[in-house]
Amino acid sequence: MLETCQLVLDRPKNADPYGLVYVAEAIGRTKQPPIAMSPVFHPDVDPTAHRAALAQLESELRAAGWQREQTRGHGLIGVRFYRPRADVSHGS
Repeated sequence: MLETCQLVLDRPKNADPYGLVYVAEAIGRTKQPPIAMSPVFHPDVDPTAHRAALAQLESELRAAGWQREQTRGHGLIGVRFYRPRADVSHGS
């Protein structure tokens, strides 16, 4: 079975009204804490800053075993990542 997460764009929690962050959040019915979050970037100051933030987030996800799902198109929001779910059997 696979775990899946998707990228969403959000505002940072530190009250920076102009910053943005990419957030990798689990796909499922129940709300869970974010799996990973990019550094804050300011697209109004540096239109390409999102690339460095995204690269760092993807690096963290790969290090944790996540793989980017191949997509058609160039959008980032909603891009999915997956990894095999850890076996949680409780045998005696």
